[in-house]
Amino acid sequence: MGKSRLLYEFRKAVAKEDVTFLAGKCLSYNRGVAYHPVIDILKSYFDIRSEDEDSGIKAMLESGLEPLTDDASPILPYLLDLLSVESDGIDDLAISPEGKKARINQVLKLIAIKGSEIRPLILAFEDLHWIDKSSEDALKELLDGIAGARIFLMITYRHEFVPTWAARSYHYQINLDRLDPPETDSVVFHLLNTDDIDEKLLRFTHKKTDGIPFFIEEFIKSFRDLSIIDKRKKYYFASDLRDVMVPSTITDVIMARVDFLPPGAKELLQTASLIERVFSHELICLVTGFPEQESLSHLSALIKSELIYQRGLYPNCEYVFKHALTREVVVDSILTSKRKKLHGKIGNTIEELYRNSLSDKYRILAEHFIAGGNFQKGAEYARLTAKMTEKVASLSDAMVYSDKRIYALQRLPQTVTVQDKVIDARTTLGLYYLQYNYHVESKAAVEPIFEMAVKKKYASRLSQIYSIIGAYDYLVEGNLPKAFENFNNALRIIEKEYNTPPLFSSTILWDWRTP
Repeated sequence: MGKSRLLYEFRKAVAKEDVTFLAGKCLSYNRGVAYHPVIDILKSYFDIRSEDEDSGIKAMLESGLEPLTDDASPILPYLLDLLSVESDGIDDLAISPEGKKARINQVLKLIAIKGSEIRPLILAFEDLHWIDKSSEDALKELLDGIAGARIFLMITYRHEFVPTWAARSYHYQINLDRLDPPETDSVVFHLLNTDDIDEKLLRFTHKKTDGIPFFIEEFIKSFRDLSIIDKRKKYYFASDLRDVMVPSTITDVIMARVDFLPPGAKELLQTASLIERVFSHELICLVTGFPEQESLSHLSALIKSELIYQRGLYPNCEYVFKHALTREVVVDSILTSKRKKLHGKIGNTIEELYRNSLSDKYRILAEHFIAGGNFQKGAEYARLTAKMTEKVASLSDAMVYSDKRIYALQRLPQTVTVQDKVIDARTTLGLYYLQYNYHVESKAAVEPIFEMAVKKKYASRLSQIYSIIGAYDYLVEGNLPKAFENFNNALRIIEKEYNTPPLFSSTILWDWRTP
């Protein structure tokens, strides 16, 4: 039994209990999206759906906060920001990015603890090995407050993730260990629906699968599908092993099963693997272009092969790869040229399908368009993602997508417009670094466009570039005359460009650290 299945069975077991069960899933493609699993949990708690308008979301938040606090006004703006809903409450506050982030985390903890006073709360965070930094910080903040609350927090992760809370007295870890030979035999008996199996086949399974449940399952199914094993009185090897190609690794086993699929089902599976582990019925049908009945036939074949499973009722359903490794193996099997075309097609389809609520899709659109070679769209969606993550005080994520924006812009023909965007992107990245006092990185970000900005007389960005270089000269090099010269250049541009009296220039200069 794997992590996800264990959690699924537990959720079924408590479905009729008087508890609130909320779950957030960390996904590989959302590692750069601040608070992604937290946002999932908030939407579940306040019953918010993707099609809800901003006014409706605000009304649901206000209604949901009523039982939790007497005054929701200090809390509401932060929740609206997290959900990408326009808010007047935060922009006017004199608050640093770190201060804003701390306040968001306090708000999230308050909702969880106050909510648990109404009904016991079960919170599940899945696949923490893919968690974003902002969500991880929010989780750590929550852990400080749950010891005396009616909260049961469950988290799942692969062995490479190392939790920082293992020493807490109220933390308990369950390891899903490898199976011993008798347990392996039990799985094989169940899969083949008999315990009448040749001993040679059982010993071979022990040796090859090393007690890994998923490997055992895929191994036996592959042997059966490829007719490597057969049954008369009992299951046995159908021929001498030297005469057949036996899959030796889990990757080989998965690919053997994928190659055994009908061509249309295999094509659909490859396309789905580039979308993500979870994909909607509507999206996969639009991307592949198969007629509805043909799509259903291919999806049915994949479900029957137990490579994916269906969640929800047709047609408003989605499909999930049974195991993350299955998806990764399928992705790796796609030729680079085909993968590039599919990424572009998926990006265009998502853009059209969710045109009325694109803010939730900025990050995935940036990834698909950059991978698909549409660097113009990739750069723009990377910019929007950076702005969105900056808005929720996740500057580290904003830096990642500013880097991706620069990467995309540098691959476009360097027209005057694109050069201006490169200056904007590099200056913005420099300002993000500056807010973390990473002065070396900040200067490195703007150095390549300094001469270009001077030549273009790009006043607004040039004043910021001079400020960044001046801060480096002063705080890293200790070169006060050079720092003074650069700060002075920045001040002169501000005074000339914005008609600012000298008395207020220094204040405005440091306000310009904001990207």
